Amino acid sequence: MAMAVVTGAVVMLAGPSPAHASESHTIDGSTYSTGGKFYLSATWRYKDGASNVRLLFTRLPRYSSGAVDGLRWRFYFGSSDGYSSKYLIDDEDSSVSTKYMSDGTAFKNSFARVTTCKDDCSHYFAGYEAY
Repeated sequence: MAMAVVTGAVVMLAGPSPAHASESHTIDGSTYSTGGKFYLSATWRYKDGASNVRLLFTRLPRYSSGAVDGLRWRFYFGSSDGYSSKYLIDDEDSSVSTKYMSDGTAFKNSFARVTTCKDDCSHYFAGYEAY
């Protein structure tokens, strides 16, 4: 069973930007994955400009000891195109460049904890996704 709660808002990236820059969207939620099963977001997102999607996490799920567990992340493009490759996110505050997408590409996020954790773990994650 995989279960998650996700919310989001829009913020702008600071710094120089190309003529058609991606926007950075906040992402946060909790994921309770078991056995490596992925949660699939219900929200369709649309790529703004042609470039790689970038992920930056400021908080990742944690074990009861406080040590960081990671997330496995991938993108879903619909029934005919399926899923992207999986990306391992195991370092907070490090930006990860993921899949190249053309302008207007529709996708959903899909993610899971790296390790199943049931005893006093934090399942919360937070960060930004630029698309």
